[in-house]
Amino acid sequence: MNRTPPPDDLPLSLGAAGVAPLWLLFHGRIKSGLFLLVVEPGLFLAEPALREGPLDRLAIPLHRGGLAVIAVTFLLYGSRIAWVHKGCRSVDELERKERGWTIIGTLAFAAYALWIILT
Repeated sequence: MNRTPPPDDLPLSLGAAGVAPLWLLFHGRIKSGLFLLVVEPGLFLAEPALREGPLDRLAIPLHRGGLAVIAVTFLLYGSRIAWVHKGCRSVDELERKERGWTIIGTLAFAAYALWIILT
């Protein structure tokens, strides 16, 4: 574990935001990752049922807003978690170690945006 405090100019974490449950599991946050692994797919699977309910005009924005809150939280704070877990000494080192997650997260965001557009 890195004892060096993270700098203030850390990059946004697309990997953490795009695939938060898996990202957490691979960054040593097992309980949080397992929790989101249950919650996020549940939110996606619940949307068809929400469309048919009496509160559909309210439920869909709340559902998608919940997913957005999760994504924005990890977008802003994921790099801090990775800094501590990966033991990075510089921002360049952090970006190099997180490059694969950034690609995966970007693809997940693109898939989510497509889902929003098509539904």
